[in-house]
Amino acid sequence: RPLFAWCMERDLISTSPCEGFRAPPRPKARERVLTDDELRLAWHGSDRLSGLFGPLVKLLILTGQRRAEVAGMTWVELDLEAAVWRMTGDRTKNGRAHEVDLSDQALAVIEDIPRSGAFLFPARGEGAARGFSATKRQLNRRVREVNEDADDAADATELGDLPDAATWRLHDLRRTAATGMAALGVAPHVVERVLNHVSGSQGGLVGVYQRHEYRAERKAALSAWGAHVEAVVSGKPTASNVTPMPKRKSA
Repeated sequence: RPLFAWCMERDLISTSPCEGFRAPPRPKARERVLTDDELRLAWHGSDRLSGLFGPLVKLLILTGQRRAEVAGMTWVELDLEAAVWRMTGDRTKNGRAHEVDLSDQALAVIEDIPRSGAFLFPARGEGAARGFSATKRQLNRRVREVNEDADDAADATELGDLPDAATWRLHDLRRTAATGMAALGVAPHVVERVLNHVSGSQGGLVGVYQRHEYRAERKAALSAWGAHVEAVVSGKPTASNVTPMPKRKSA
């Protein structure tokens, strides 16, 4: 439609073939967020994936970044000593350079990946967007296997109690991370900075004039999210940072 309108403005065509046709409806935004039980099964299911697909899924969960960005991660982008992953603008969807703080859990995943070239996931490389559907189908099967192979009924989640893994996509892990950080008390503008979003609270005039990067808050957010994921996966509650006050003795 914009192309034909552009042509009509320049008298290249007399009428637009789109005239009289309604534009197709916009796709409905997805709202799928994984529960803690689904997140746990996804993590354990990724342990059964072939090759380096397992670490890829885990880093999607822990970092909340886009799948193509994670799949195209290079060793040069990583500063493991500073626990920071730095992407240039040509590597991000919105063209903005972005730094991702790596939680202890994300670092542990990365340190287990063997170095066999420039890319952490050489099977993906620059063609990172290809093959995700096959990976997700394999993950769906592995998630079902994990659930069915659980020996302890007290710790197992019955498959019938949860939607099948096929009902969520890899991109939903990004939304799950964002929602999880918000549930942990992270402010919306900090979550958006973690995700490298420029819309929402960071859009408009705020996006133009507000250049504060909230580095400390972003690091704390991803650290808290990593600890939460570890607690969910292990089945142990997250350690509290609240120190109980001693009871005052009565006079």
